[in-house]
Amino acid sequence: MSLFKFLRGTRENSFGIGDGTDGNKVLEANNGDANVPVIRYNSSTNKWEFANDGVTFAAIGSGTSTFAPSVIAKTGNGTLSAAECANGNLITNTGAGSDIALALPAGAIGYELDLEVTAAYYLKLTANGTETFKFYSLVSAAGGYVRSNIVGTRWKLTWNGALWAVHDINGFVSYDE
Repeated sequence: MSLFKFLRGTRENSFGIGDGTDGNKVLEANNGDANVPVIRYNSSTNKWEFANDGVTFAAIGSGTSTFAPSVIAKTGNGTLSAAECANGNLITNTGAGSDIALALPAGAIGYELDLEVTAAYYLKLTANGTETFKFYSLVSAAGGYVRSNIVGTRWKLTWNGALWAVHDINGFVSYDE
């Protein structure tokens, strides 16, 4: 493997993995973690699979996988469950008072949300419990929030196990503790 350590891709229309013998074919994202994210072809099931943690695999495109993002429209106050905070789901607002608390289980990591203001009311995300937001270089106190009421504004939130990072802002988003 070290022979191809600096391989950066191909200009071909097809990229082959393996030597033609039976066995799993694996692509790893070496990010320095003990368990790296993996996409693999499982030769025993003849299916492509992914594992964000390098350990727990789910089939891609199986119909039962929660890999595909959903659009979740919120009206009124409420919470987003851990399932709704997964897979880069798009959260939109459809009316007044979309004050949404984020609810994740203890120790959860790797959650990401896309948010878009689709009605001229505030779409406000409030950190739950001891959670905080990182907005550029600022970190909120527990229970801080980010919000916008400008239609078309989009931003992302990524949960790293300790805080929600606010990034990829397209429009105007305000922040408060």
